[in-house]
Amino acid sequence: MKYLASIEGYPYHFWQIEILIESFKMQNMEDDLIIAVAVKDKEMTVRRNFSKHPHIFYHVNQREEVGPYFNKPYAAIAALENKLLVDDFVLLDPDMILIQPMQPIKDANIVYSTDSFYTEELLDKEGYSPKEFVDEIMLEKAMELNFNWPYPGGVYQFHHVDEEFFKRIIYWGNKMKNKNDPLANRYASKAAWILTLWEFYDSYNIVPQSNECTMVDFNLFGNFIHYYHGLPPFFNKKMFPMDDRGSLFDKTPYEVMVEHNPNLTTDYVQKVIHSMNR
Repeated sequence: MKYLASIEGYPYHFWQIEILIESFKMQNMEDDLIIAVAVKDKEMTVRRNFSKHPHIFYHVNQREEVGPYFNKPYAAIAALENKLLVDDFVLLDPDMILIQPMQPIKDANIVYSTDSFYTEELLDKEGYSPKEFVDEIMLEKAMELNFNWPYPGGVYQFHHVDEEFFKRIIYWGNKMKNKNDPLANRYASKAAWILTLWEFYDSYNIVPQSNECTMVDFNLFGNFIHYYHGLPPFFNKKMFPMDDRGSLFDKTPYEVMVEHNPNLTTDYVQKVIHSMNR
């Protein structure tokens, strides 16, 4: 089974993808990881793991067209069209660390990780709430409004899912896009995934699963560590944008990530970082 990680051609994503690649190398699974890079018209800073990775492809950056968060579904479309992916694959974010491989799904078409962090707030966010768009879906598909909203996280596993699923995510994103507001783009992306999952409930067997943990979880569980929220107050990935602003520290993100080790999850994070430094 293949795993697809979507990044932009920015140093901010490159330092994250280094950790993800390393975690796959530790499991002898580097050949299973495909990296999709949304090209940026500027020389890219390339690090050690990325420069040697065997499976990388480039596609048009969707930042201006729809928004940066929509490179993820667009990468899936591009990979499927170019036969880089087939029937079974996993879609990831760069700020993740592999703990153990995911098992092939047999009785479902889509398995998504659960994360309620933004969903509750999003459901009441004017202009970005999925509630504002359900009428269009119900009109098109004659669906009834008797459902529970999905609370998707960052990991999606697919089995026999058509490209149209990913195209609908971009369709909903275009309905809500706001190029000048990064927070609004994040809301739009989450809302687009929620709407698409709900829209396809009658076409696919869609199942939630707790397959990602965070750096604040004491116990290690699931298949991936997702450090989107970091380890407050010591570490957050946004402290290291690696752009013209530099970073908030004189240290690298890797150095900061190994300074505090309060639980079994951070212990595993540190093992991966130390493996990178060998």
